[in-house]
Amino acid sequence: MTFVEIFIDMNEFKYRPDIDGLRAIAIVMVVLFHAGFGFSSGFIGVDVFFVISGYLITGLILKHQQTGTFDLKDFWLRRIRRIMPASMLMTIVTLLVAGFYFVPDDYESVAKSALCHQLMSGNIYFWMNSGYFDPAMEIQPLLHTWSLAVEEQFYLIYPFLLWWMGKFSPRSRGRILWGLFVVSLVVSEFLVRFDSTSAFYLLPSRAWEMILGGLLWYLPSFKLNRLVKETLSGVALLTIVGCSWFLPQGIAFPGLTAAIPCLATAILISTSSASQTATGKLLSSKVPVFIGLISYSWYLWHWPLIVLMKYTYGETLSHELMAIAVVASALLAVLSWRFVETPFRKKTWIPRTKPLLLSVVGTSATIFVMASVIDLQEGIPERLTGRAQQLFQSQQQPHYYDGNPEYHKIQKDQVPIRGDRNGDYTIMVWGDSHGMAIMPAVDEICRKKNIKCYQLTYPHSAPLLLDEWFNESAE
Repeated sequence: MTFVEIFIDMNEFKYRPDIDGLRAIAIVMVVLFHAGFGFSSGFIGVDVFFVISGYLITGLILKHQQTGTFDLKDFWLRRIRRIMPASMLMTIVTLLVAGFYFVPDDYESVAKSALCHQLMSGNIYFWMNSGYFDPAMEIQPLLHTWSLAVEEQFYLIYPFLLWWMGKFSPRSRGRILWGLFVVSLVVSEFLVRFDSTSAFYLLPSRAWEMILGGLLWYLPSFKLNRLVKETLSGVALLTIVGCSWFLPQGIAFPGLTAAIPCLATAILISTSSASQTATGKLLSSKVPVFIGLISYSWYLWHWPLIVLMKYTYGETLSHELMAIAVVASALLAVLSWRFVETPFRKKTWIPRTKPLLLSVVGTSATIFVMASVIDLQEGIPERLTGRAQQLFQSQQQPHYYDGNPEYHKIQKDQVPIRGDRNGDYTIMVWGDSHGMAIMPAVDEICRKKNIKCYQLTYPHSAPLLLDEWFNESAE
């Protein structure tokens, strides 16, 4: 069987506006999901991006391999020009703006995530810091960089894989990719069941999504009836949108669940590869294409802006404020695409390789120094003034956890006492970790008002105290 019979003809690897339209669908789902405007599972837009990325990267590499012009250095330079300038700008702005609003502990966490982002390991950072007592993910303005890290790690490995596969027959190459696809999907489904955090953030459980896009170039050559192609294309688009709207929150993901929108994306790409379907033409219209063109910058800017708005105005933003955040991030995306992405990609800015690399290394080093200083200075509390400084100092008081009091200690009044031990009044704070969280403020108020406060904020203290009360009542 010949090369052309196994692979889609590389002559078909050209700019496809319908793929930019598909990017538009993906980014709109992600942004509206994060903004709380429906699309309760709009996070699948990231999975759509992964499939598209795998398809385009594989096609680019195979095209150059066919013509004997593939160069790893050139490949990575393209990736640098495409990804890093806009990403670095977003990171610097986020670090600077967060310095005006974030309390030291949170600011320190932002700095650590920025450091890991520069090392292409943002996904690993958030994987390692996603426990119960770690900073809330909702206030991590660089949280979205986890997906960029997954792609960057894939870009480091995948070109070597395709280069190594070049020594095999086309049929064998396809089998190798299919094997890796199956292994990664099995790993993903296994981790979803036993370690969902690892399944979500790490490359081994996400690689199959990008490999799926690459496998589209290894499909056997066959023609579909026009009606079948139109039907498949339309159903695929409806499936993607439907999954983002109707998949229940909290569903195990990625795993086999993610295979539904990913397969739909692959079908949508393949059905319009030779000639566009009606769905492909719809996606190729001007508005979707433009949104697709700015989708990378929009992805970069939307989440930091939403987080900063929540941090400033409260976790539950009004629909009006959230709409402002969405529109503002879209405007930032247009500016970023027009004045950063496009000039670097087209080599209008810094066309030569050496100055480009020096600029990238210098900017990355600047971010690294900024983030390191913030981290080493524990969030630079000195930058706070007034009430913010008082709040921070109150948070630095000794931790308000003294272990779980035993029954006999409760009876003997041997429980933690806050406020004024000789106070004129006596109160009690009874609860769990939420009660413990408010103890610094309660302690401060009680000291000022001459109040003695018993602290019973432990998981197992409530039934013991109830038992004591019932015993006293019986007496």
